[in-house]
Amino acid sequence: MDNSNDYLMHVAESKELYHKNKSKTPYEEKVKIILELQKINLELRKKRKRNNDLRTLKVWDLHL
Repeated sequence: MDNSNDYLMHVAESKELYHKNKSKTPYEEKVKIILELQKINLELRKKRKRNNDLRTLKVWDLHL
C-alpha cells in the first residue's frame, strides 16, 4: 500500500513540475502549437470518411 501512495505522490509532483514548466512558454509559441494542432486536426478529419462537412473547419491564418 505504501508503494502505491509513493507512486501517486511521484506522479502528482511530476505533473505539477510539467505544468509549471509549460506555463513559462511564451504566448507566441503557444499560438504556434495551436496552429499546428489545427492543421493536424484538419488533415485527420479530411481522411475520415464519416465527416464530409469540412466547410466549418479552418486553420487560423496568422503570420507570426
